[in-house]
Amino acid sequence: MNLRSIDAEALLIACLDNVGDAATEPAYDSSRLQAALLYPVHIAASGRADVAAMTVAHARGIVEHQPFRGDNTHAALVSMELFLALNGWAVTAPRDAWENIVTRFAQNLCTHEELANWLRVNL
Repeated sequence: MNLRSIDAEALLIACLDNVGDAATEPAYDSSRLQAALLYPVHIAASGRADVAAMTVAHARGIVEHQPFRGDNTHAALVSMELFLALNGWAVTAPRDAWENIVTRFAQNLCTHEELANWLRVNL
């Protein structure tokens, strides 16, 4: 499977768009952001990851590396949306259900396997 990954600039623009204030930039640590976005690359190198696992890898990188000073859970959700859209996928579940499971994931209340399985059912 040949999936395209997101880059830091795309994520920053998307996070800024979701905040709705074009006059300010999100406060972030660029080295942590780069580390977060490298995590999916390592998962892809295994050769066994499907679109759901790769989507979760984007969120996991953000959640683990915490590159933003603000809401990293929201940034994780945005990274998932970007990755899916870039690769021609979309979540079919209601938005609140998706936000709920990503929040649970960010709080370590569900595993990356559980989130990936949820995505497989809802893509």
